[in-house]
Amino acid sequence: MTREQFIRNTRAIDTALTTQFLGAMFDRITSNEIKMDSIDTDDQSSIICYTNPTKHGYLEKRGPGGLGKTAFKKRWFVLKHRLLYYLEEPPALGKRPALRGFIPIEELVVDDDEDDLPAPPKGGDEEGLFRLFSNKSHYDEQGTWLVKQVKSLKKLPDGSVKTGLHDEFVFLAGSADEKQEWMEALAAQLRDPG
Repeated sequence: MTREQFIRNTRAIDTALTTQFLGAMFDRITSNEIKMDSIDTDDQSSIICYTNPTKHGYLEKRGPGGLGKTAFKKRWFVLKHRLLYYLEEPPALGKRPALRGFIPIEELVVDDDEDDLPAPPKGGDEEGLFRLFSNKSHYDEQGTWLVKQVKSLKKLPDGSVKTGLHDEFVFLAGSADEKQEWMEALAAQLRDPG
């Protein structure tokens, strides 16, 4: 916008503003231009990646097991575009989100069959437990559960990414209602072909 266009447009708002005042205002604005940082929508560390999700909120996620890593850890989860992101805490403007990892949910099943779930952590309510596992896992003719492992990506402290393979992911929601909301949101994403 030129100086003349600015003066003409602004005077239309209030004719009491003088041309000299508006010219000085234009000069001051152009000499102290406000520039926004560009936002990379593919950058998982950008807050824009987590806007308008299908579902978001705190869940506890069970560790993969072995060496005492089966403890449940509270994480902020964001379900968007068939990816389940997990972060240290909710993203906030002006603060880089602490992405911990994400799980592509294509070809997964969401389930809360209590016979197949572990015990909840101390103080946790078993009514909030549910899990994700591969839709290729199944029982064979002898009744043995054959596992197709599920892939995840975890961000390491140095910024590199590690691929993990898991038999399942077990989650604990704060209540049975919250668990139901998560299961419905996940099921809807699983049914959505794109």
